[in-house]
Amino acid sequence: MRLILLLTKNILVEQRLQEQLQQLNYEVLCSVQVFQHLRKEGRVMVDHQVVIFSETISNKEIAEILPKLVSSNIVIFRKFSMAPSVEEQEQLKELGLTEWLTDNIPLDQLRERLADKMEEVQQTEEEQRLSVYQHSAMTEKLREQFMKTLTKKEKQVFLYLQEVNGEIVSREELCEYLWQEPLGHSRMSQLSVLVKKIKQKLTASGFSDDLLRTIWGSGYCLTPEFSLELVE
Repeated sequence: MRLILLLTKNILVEQRLQEQLQQLNYEVLCSVQVFQHLRKEGRVMVDHQVVIFSETISNKEIAEILPKLVSSNIVIFRKFSMAPSVEEQEQLKELGLTEWLTDNIPLDQLRERLADKMEEVQQTEEEQRLSVYQHSAMTEKLREQFMKTLTKKEKQVFLYLQEVNGEIVSREELCEYLWQEPLGHSRMSQLSVLVKKIKQKLTASGFSDDLLRTIWGSGYCLTPEFSLELVE
């Protein structure tokens, strides 16, 4: 079932449009309460595929609500009582909207307008899914290549830093983990070389060397925003 949210200040005004949408097999939520809720609350997740702002809602109120609608793909219409003037269409563009419809729109025109926009949304969603899949596949390939370049000690360092989820690990802790002995000048130099080589191999494998950071006076960490889900 295709879902439409019709925001209004008076549900009686929307009766004709609501009936038309239902004839086209859309499930319609025509609500004053949701409109008021959106004005009061912060960001709101919208499950509906189409949102229609009634002519009973002012442009100022629309501008206030639009940033609060959280949805990856959503079609938004502005409803007018009659076809908007050039000036009104320019005002609509200033709000970031381009789609509009009138209260007296014929059923066949309404059907085609909605069908065209829904097809665009579906195509966009398919392209996004394909892009995510391709990015994921490429990232996984880069991960595999990167892990194969690491020596045993380098892999131990990287995976140990990964396991703590972005927390800083001191040099002393890493030294104890790698060599089961306290940190000395020799081990400190070896650890610095290991970290330097890991950074170089990250870059060579297509990742940013910012993934692994040196926190002077504290130790090392993998940045959470670049966290990699690698498995040994």
